[in-house]
Amino acid sequence: MGNLEDFNNSIIEINSKLDRIEKFVVAKQKPFISIESAATYLELPLSTLYGYVHKKALKTYKLRGRRLYFDLEDLDNFILNQENCIQSQTQRDSEMAIRNLGL
Repeated sequence: MGNLEDFNNSIIEINSKLDRIEKFVVAKQKPFISIESAATYLELPLSTLYGYVHKKALKTYKLRGRRLYFDLEDLDNFILNQENCIQSQTQRDSEMAIRNLGL
């Protein structure tokens, strides 16, 4: 019975991944995407994305009234900047640890 359950779980996981891929492909076809699509694209919860918007860490556009939209190129740049910040912080932390050890 466990094999059938494992198989069903695998099918559910594959369907979930296919849904994410489909959303990603659809998002890449549009120059501007909604905040919901941006959250999917960045793999972030909506609340986190709203936090970045509030801090003005992400550039937004209001194309129709109050709805927020994002340019995919801006999102890609945001990802690259986040990775660079993480690498820089990791390097600083390593250097400080070495200094604290007296090496």
